[in-house]
Order: sequence, then structure tokens, then C-alpha cells
Amino acid sequence: MGHGGAVSSTHRRPTSKLCLWILGVLDQIISIIFITPCVVGYWRGSWQLLDIFLLPDNFKYSVFTSLGIGLGSGLFFTLIQGPLSRGCDHERRPRLHLFVSRLYTFVYCFCCVNHWRGVWAAWDLYTGITWKSGMLSTGIGYLVLCLTRGLNNILAPPFYVCMDAPAQYFTVPTLFQTKKERCGYFLLDVFFTVILTVSLVVFVWRGTWVFMDDLLFPEKKVYSAWGSLALGCMVTLLVVIAQLVMIPCLRHIRKGVGKVLLEDAYHSICFVGTINIWRGIWMLLDIYLLP
Repeated sequence: MGHGGAVSSTHRRPTSKLCLWILGVLDQIISIIFITPCVVGYWRGSWQLLDIFLLPDNFKYSVFTSLGIGLGSGLFFTLIQGPLSRGCDHERRPRLHLFVSRLYTFVYCFCCVNHWRGVWAAWDLYTGITWKSGMLSTGIGYLVLCLTRGLNNILAPPFYVCMDAPAQYFTVPTLFQTKKERCGYFLLDVFFTVILTVSLVVFVWRGTWVFMDDLLFPEKKVYSAWGSLALGCMVTLLVVIAQLVMIPCLRHIRKGVGKVLLEDAYHSICFVGTINIWRGIWMLLDIYLLP
């Protein structure tokens, strides 16, 4: 009987690995097909509304107004995360938490779009929209994020998906995760995260996007959009399959330069998939659905 149980356990291992592999692929497909288009649609719509209604007759003022709203709100929401979490505790005040959390998400997301638009458009305004400008933007952002160990911040759906769990809903992670009790260091961490790290992430996204515009069928927008989407989906699915195969082989790399290089390489490959999916969906919305 004991021997039979051991054999059964041995046979279950490949099955469990296969199930894990299938679930991982299905999870990524759901993220690509449903979650990512919704997120991209929100960002595109908000961005276009700002282009239309935020000082449309003066592009420079519009850009710096967006930048001011984005930076100011980012600092504000990061600094009030503690009082907000205590005042809207989901266990003691579930209805208040539900209302405030939805309002918080709506306002904060719109402010994030302002920050990105401000930084992105400032680059366009002062350096032009060329592949050289794109390479410079990406190079600066990528290098500094690598040096500060913040490269994982360049990821977005479908690789980075958050669920609306009530616990720690208002917590805004900072780069160095400084404790709030160390007031001076915490303030520096907040300023560094909001003003520098987030802006550097925009540098990388903007530069890569501009470079792709010049590289991938620049004269044929439809081909460029579909090509970008196909490339992004292919890279994303290949990464999911590769990580399920490679994770057991790489578990011995727990620290040191090897771990850092491996993580940065992984984040970089994931980013290629992410930005191409975003660019493809964004452009297809421009072409077919809401021009």
C-alpha cells in the first residue's frame, strides 16, 4: 500500500507541473485579451481628453500644467497614505473604504496620466520626435533605473496586474521602502520616487515608443500597429513559457551580480512585450474604433 502511494505521488508531479504551465499561459492570455486593452483604453482616453481640454491653444502651458498636476498629486497621495489607511480602514468602516477607494483610484489614475503626459510631451517639445531623441530618452532612463535597482517599475499589464484587495489599498510603495518613522529619510524617499523614478520610467517608455514609430513600418500605420501587437503577444507568451521552464534551473542564483543581471534581463525582455502590446492596442484604437 505504501509502495503504491509512492508511485502515485511520483506520477502526480509531471501532471502538477503541466497544470501549472497551462494555468500560467491561460492567466497571461486573459491578461492580454481583457485586462490590458481596458487599461490602455483608459490611458488613451484620458490622455486625449487632456490634449483637447487642457489649454489646447498653448501647448507649452498645457505640458507644464500636466507636469505640475502629476508631480504635486504624486507627492500628496504618497504623503497621506498613512492617515488615509487609518481613517478608511476596511474592517472598521467597509462602506467608507469602498467609496473613498473608488474615488481615490479615479483621481489618482487621472493624476498619473498627467504626470506621464507632462514628462512625455516635455521631451517632445524640447528634443523633437526623432529616433535620436528616443534613444537618448531611453538610454538615460534605463541606465539610471538600473543603477538605482528600479528597473522593474517599467513593467505594466499584461506582466504587472494588481487586484483591488482592500488590505493596504492606499499604500504607495517607494523605491527604498523607508519607514515612515524616519521622517527625513522618508520624505527624501518620497521625493526621489515620485520626481525621479516615475519620470525615468516615462523616459524609457517614451523613448522606446518613439524608436518603434521610426523602426516598425513608419510609413504604414496599420502595419505598424498590427506588427507591434503581434510582436508584443509573441514575446509575452514566450517569456511565460520560458520562465516556467527556467525557474527551477535558476533557483540556486539567490544573490550577487548574477541575480541582478538576470533580473534586469528578464525585466527588459518583459518590457519589450509590454510596450509593443500597449503601442499596438493604442494605435488600433486610433485607426479602427475611436479615431
